[in-house]
Formats: sequence, C-alpha cells, structure tokens
Amino acid sequence: MDTTPPPPLRDAYHQAPRDTVDGRTYQGWKYYNLHCARCHGEDVNGTTIAPHLILSLKPDGPIPDAPTFLQTVCAGRPEKGMPAWCALELLPGQIDTIYAYVKGRSDGVLHPGRPARRAE
Repeated sequence: MDTTPPPPLRDAYHQAPRDTVDGRTYQGWKYYNLHCARCHGEDVNGTTIAPHLILSLKPDGPIPDAPTFLQTVCAGRPEKGMPAWCALELLPGQIDTIYAYVKGRSDGVLHPGRPARRAE
C-alpha cells in the first residue's frame, strides 16, 4: 500500500482566487479575457501595443466613467488599432460587465488573476 501523501491542491501555477465577485463582475472578467487581454494585458496592466487600463479608468484618466468606457469600446479607436467592438457584435450589456471588472482592478478592489464567483 502506497503511503505517499497526495500532492498539494495548489502550486505556483494554480493559485486559489484571491477575490470573490458577483456574477456581473465575473462575467466581465471572462469577456475581458476573451476580447481585451490579448492587447491590454492579462491583468489589465497594458502591453506594448495597448494602454494600461488601470490608469485609464482613474478619475483623472482619459476614461473616467462608465459612459465614456462604453463609447470608447463600442466605437473603438481605429487610429490606434483598437477595433469598434459593437460592430463586431459585442453588446452594450457585455461591455458593461467588462467595465465592472476593469473598474474593480482600477480601484484596487480586485487583485490580478481569476476571481471566484460568489454564489447568488
């Protein structure tokens, strides 16, 4: 009989979520990773090709509120290479969930990484 203890449930690559969020914010995390992370970075930290959204959504940033975020995402910024997501069939309600997630990261309420979804 093998008496070797089982491996730990978590390791450096499979950390438990640090935050628990409502369904809207969790859905926003999923949509963000599907549509935005390839340019804006996995944890909203920006890349060499797209800005750091944590800074952009600060009160003194270029996208200080939800209506401005919706308009920017929906219309895109073609001159900077950002597509018009509404033309690509991303709905305003879906963009609103992305805003909830990104705003949580910008406000320092959410840590990097996948959040857990709170049972509702």
